[in-house]
Amino acid sequence: RMKAGRLAGSIVIRTALVAGAYGIAQSGSIETIANLVGGVAQNFLAFIMPPALALASTRKWGVPGEAAGSDNEEVTMLPTTLSSASEVSQELSRPADPMEGPDDVL
Repeated sequence: RMKAGRLAGSIVIRTALVAGAYGIAQSGSIETIANLVGGVAQNFLAFIMPPALALASTRKWGVPGEAAGSDNEEVTMLPTTLSSASEVSQELSRPADPMEGPDDVL
């Protein structure tokens, strides 16, 4: 059995979803519906999927610093504060320093 609070929340969410679907259906324009579907899909792919994949991969393989091969001398840590594409290309072309650790990066 559902508790009263969960039941009320479930009813509110279902009512909002049905009302939203009804409101979209009343819009006679296919263009509006296509724009809504495209916008929702685009936002899902941009803002929901990357964190979800990061969480799933962290659970499966651990944090990136503990991943297999991170003790390899050729693995380099890129700074996260690069401001331009030229800085990224310079950082990628720089030879790896085996004595440089993650704290030494910009």
